Amino acid sequence: MTENIKSEVVWLVEQGKLKEAKKSCSKLCKKTPKDPEAWFLLGTVNGAIGDFPAAEYCCRKALKFAPQNHMLLFNLGIALLRQGKADEAIKQLKKAIKIQPQFADAYMEIANAFNFKGDITNSIINYEKTIQLNPGATVAYHHLAVIYQNSGKLSEAIRFYEHAIAIQDDFVDSYCGLATALIEQYKYDRMIRLLETNIQRLPETAYLYYCLAVAYQEQGEVEKAKAYYDKTLDIDSRYIDAQTGLAGILALQGEYEKTGEKLENILKSQPDDYFAKIIYITYADRFGAAEKAIEMGVECLANDKLTDKSRSKLLFALAKLYEQQGDLDIAFEHYHQANKLKNVTFDEQSYLSMFDSLITTYTADIFVKHHHEYSLSEKPVFIIGMPRSGTSLAEQILASHPEVFGAGELPVVNRMVDQLPTVLDTSISYPECLKYLDNHTLEKMASEYHEEARLKSNDEKFITDKMPSNFMHLGFISLMFPNARIIHCTRDPLDTCLSCFFQNFTGEHPYAYSLTSLGKFYRMYEKLMGHWSKVIPNPIYELSYEKIVVNPEQEIRSMIDFCGLEWNDKCLDFHQTKRTVATASHSQVRQKIYTSSVGKWRSYEKHLDELHSALELTG
Repeated sequence: MTENIKSEVVWLVEQGKLKEAKKSCSKLCKKTPKDPEAWFLLGTVNGAIGDFPAAEYCCRKALKFAPQNHMLLFNLGIALLRQGKADEAIKQLKKAIKIQPQFADAYMEIANAFNFKGDITNSIINYEKTIQLNPGATVAYHHLAVIYQNSGKLSEAIRFYEHAIAIQDDFVDSYCGLATALIEQYKYDRMIRLLETNIQRLPETAYLYYCLAVAYQEQGEVEKAKAYYDKTLDIDSRYIDAQTGLAGILALQGEYEKTGEKLENILKSQPDDYFAKIIYITYADRFGAAEKAIEMGVECLANDKLTDKSRSKLLFALAKLYEQQGDLDIAFEHYHQANKLKNVTFDEQSYLSMFDSLITTYTADIFVKHHHEYSLSEKPVFIIGMPRSGTSLAEQILASHPEVFGAGELPVVNRMVDQLPTVLDTSISYPECLKYLDNHTLEKMASEYHEEARLKSNDEKFITDKMPSNFMHLGFISLMFPNARIIHCTRDPLDTCLSCFFQNFTGEHPYAYSLTSLGKFYRMYEKLMGHWSKVIPNPIYELSYEKIVVNPEQEIRSMIDFCGLEWNDKCLDFHQTKRTVATASHSQVRQKIYTSSVGKWRSYEKHLDELHSALELTG
């Protein structure tokens, strides 16, 4: 009879009929009060119901009759932990391990207990022990990833999330964590590939579609971003961040009044949503709400619950508003604090080594060795330079021509360079791995680049790629496209560096958060560009920001001629061209050329001693 009742309880639990199971267990415990198994079953049912004090009572009752039962000790540990009694839980779980040393699940719960206590070191030790005993412990990998992510160790977090997904390919929590980590590392391309490959077989999760929207928006794929924001809202119509993202897209499209209206509506329904407030403050000057935005921003800064990332974004937005009002000292201090909160270290030696390797590897001989005729070699126009040097302006002018498609900042070349050792099947890193390169591989990669860029266009004669950092990859670009035109945007180094310092970059720009590192990086860039101008066969057009401001028509005509295009008056009226600009200069390129940014550094001269020093300037 007793065994029949036990079987019945197990069946009821399996069917999810927990109340009935508890009733049967209670009868069994009354009938056999010294049977540890009966108390074990009742404790298990109470735990499943969520009545952890009752589960604890049952486990302790059972242990009186079976003190060496490791499963009873394990369940007691869980019941204690779920009540917040972490120290006592650890004590009981360690007893279970003493009886059963290979008890992986017990190590897992000990790790959870230490995590609850905030003891990260011991938490990591026990999660790693869990994995050692059970390599398939998906949740242990996930928890390790979360710990590393919260500690800012994103590379380690990504590695453990990937381990979890490799074991359980529908583990939504790990996909969410991995997507967040990749966004935080600005690895948008990689995140898009991850989610679009897997999302159809995952439960519909609003956050994953939101992440895809953010990634596409950052890459300038505005229509795709909008579609994913809409999908997010289809799943959860109250998802405020998606609503705010759509407002941001309106701003990128130059619809500033609509941006303001949408953000006003969001804040009416969610007055305490700080993300929406930060976006509002960011664009407030465009829709005439600067004073209101400053007041809102000061109030937001008083919130001590803001993350460093949010506070930094807020400070950048406020600094811009103070600058526009002429409060330059306050503005500079806000920019300074915003950059400090980025908490990014510039590895000067690593960059020096990389630039030296590029100069050593890319000699004139390599371009002779790999000379090849590629039929579409002239189609791409690469617009390069330091960030904030006028690359968006150059592209907006060219994209106003009917025979040119402005593709924005394409990540394709950077991705190809990163993947080149794998493509060449070598462990030797780039650029040294180029010794294994052949022309067939070059032409294949050039075709892949062209196909990806072409998908964004309408078969115009030329496609512009204005990724500024492609200045580092001009050697490889030249190998792929020996006839491609290159437009090199230049600007006064002080104005360039200061403008970078004032910009809240969303990509990887570790040099941009201190004036010293900016100055040093600028000189590295200058040296590398000097090298490219000597060795690569491609024509390079130097577009001076200062010259185009002084004499726009002459400089624009000269650039159009360089590209082999017939003159079109629309290039002079570039500010009227309707296109999405997904860069920091989206508002500037919708204005006529203005002179106020030339020599802007002089207004901040008293703050620029370290920049002067890094650039090795006097005075």
